Amino acid sequence: MECPYSILNVPKTISKDELKKVYRKLIFIHHPDKGGQKDVFTKIHTAYDQINNLFISSKPKSNFKSTTIDIFKSYFAEKAKRQFHDLYVSLEEIYLGKTIIIKINQEVVCSKCNSYKCKTCNGNGKFNIPIQLLGITKTIIKDCESCNGYGFIYQCDICNGSGYTYCNKIYKLKLKKGATENDQYGFENNSLIFNIKIKNHGRFIRYNNDIILHKTISLYDALMGFNFRCKHLNGNVYTFRSSKTINYDSIYSIDDLGMSIKNNNKFGIFYIKFDIIMPEISNITDEEQKLLQSIFNVDNCTSTNYKCDSTSIDLNVTKESNLDEKLLNLIRFNTFL
Repeated sequence: MECPYSILNVPKTISKDELKKVYRKLIFIHHPDKGGQKDVFTKIHTAYDQINNLFISSKPKSNFKSTTIDIFKSYFAEKAKRQFHDLYVSLEEIYLGKTIIIKINQEVVCSKCNSYKCKTCNGNGKFNIPIQLLGITKTIIKDCESCNGYGFIYQCDICNGSGYTYCNKIYKLKLKKGATENDQYGFENNSLIFNIKIKNHGRFIRYNNDIILHKTISLYDALMGFNFRCKHLNGNVYTFRSSKTINYDSIYSIDDLGMSIKNNNKFGIFYIKFDIIMPEISNITDEEQKLLQSIFNVDNCTSTNYKCDSTSIDLNVTKESNLDEKLLNLIRFNTFL
């Protein structure tokens, strides 16, 4: 088996940073898009992996065998940083699942540019610079600034000498039913990752695998019963009915009408919380007041009688926007949330 150090023509004492520079130089020169041979390109990549693994020998070795396509992807991932993009989806798309077509500008190897040996460093990529220190001559190695240590220079009007250009690439992302916030879908050997973000819905709130609907009704509807229609995330329209009195703190639920459960054909629970609007009554007569007392079975509209004088205070509605959020939650829900 050919020695990996011989393939890359590097000494066994080479540092990890120097190894990476040599590797990048060789794969650019022998890249198939530049007219190089695939078998040579594969040998270079395999040799680099073998030597690089010595620097990270503490990590478990992988039994994965690289193919030519995997090598191309690994090369791209080595060069480019991982790119993350947020992808905003609706509750309807999550409920039903969807194939989403995504167009994105992606960095690729420029197939038009040429390279030539750097004249400044004569293709070495670095300089040996002697320095005097306390009467002792030492040599330091410095990267060539003209070629950034590569030993060659790109010449191209398309990529401006960078060696890379951009093109529009199309990806098909199959969004799973029941996907959750921050789910990730990877492409290009996970160098390109889409992070799922869920849009706020105008009517529904999602909580894990359940769906919550807040419905505002009048006091009359709460007392006498009512029905209302609602379009669900699945596209169906349902009529919800109640012939009984709706209590203010009551929560209603329907099984198997909640959110799709990921990797499962089941569904969560659909919750309905009714918010009852109290009517504003003014100029009510004594007879009407007595009628309301009899309807609501109220013996006395006043609070408990105390055997002492009291000070009368008129109640006024508080402007909630002026309250601290924690205080508001404590007053409304008896908790800081």
